[in-house]
Amino acid sequence: MDSARAGLSPAARPPRPRCRDGEARLLAARRAASAALVMALCFSLAAGADGPQAAAQQPAREQRREEIRKEQKPGTVGKVIIQWDHLVDSNDKTWEDFWAFVAYKQAHFQLWSGEFTDGAEIGGYLKDHRRSAYAGLYRFRDDFDHVLQFDTEQVLKKGWVLAAMLRGIRIIDFDAKEQAAALSGEDIGARNELQFGTGFDWYHLDFNFMSLRAISDPREGGRWSFILSERLHHGADIYVQPGLIMRTDNSTGWFLQGKVKYFRWGVGKYDRFDFTDVDRTIYSAGVEIPF
Repeated sequence: MDSARAGLSPAARPPRPRCRDGEARLLAARRAASAALVMALCFSLAAGADGPQAAAQQPAREQRREEIRKEQKPGTVGKVIIQWDHLVDSNDKTWEDFWAFVAYKQAHFQLWSGEFTDGAEIGGYLKDHRRSAYAGLYRFRDDFDHVLQFDTEQVLKKGWVLAAMLRGIRIIDFDAKEQAAALSGEDIGARNELQFGTGFDWYHLDFNFMSLRAISDPREGGRWSFILSERLHHGADIYVQPGLIMRTDNSTGWFLQGKVKYFRWGVGKYDRFDFTDVDRTIYSAGVEIPF
């Protein structure tokens, strides 16, 4: 799930009533205090966390979050994203990759093609009467993995959403020489892994939200990654989102993403990316067009 993966989300919050100046200042102070308390708790829990790859924001999850923020423009039923990723590994290798994402109503499709990998993903989600979401996806990346994933995001009160994820991974440990020697089409050395995670989103003001995810690392027992980010909007179409990745082996990562109208951009540094011992820096640029 490199730079793009799936998730879910959906709950339309009613518009907030207007407050008097004094009430607005008191409400803002309470929100700031609550945010500081929650972020302090997140950092204390996450100090030095670890896990598999730490994902930046996932287009499918973003599609559902737009329903929560009522950001999706009237009359639109989906969107198209086309993005370029420049990958720089700690072993001095570089890659140029491209991916395209299409969301239509409650389904999404994604394709990767480039020097690093080729692959495809299909998924979708359903909502219940509370606007909580239940999602699933299947993804294949050539010579890397098969993934079957299930997520849920449960809408709570006062802007809180509780998330949970279960992911089955068939890791392809492809060795061409070993395959040829064995004269077999089997995935020699391939293995199955089970990954799980949980977390929350807290929606505040008009479009802003804070997100925390705790994700297990199935490669070694007891290793976790904690991903903390805050989306800061200037209207519906402009935002910046800094994020911090903390792991239980005291390594860290970070990302900074943004969007201005139709233009998307991002940069991030990820430790032990994608079930490897390689550190990776990703530079991204693309366009996002609703339809």
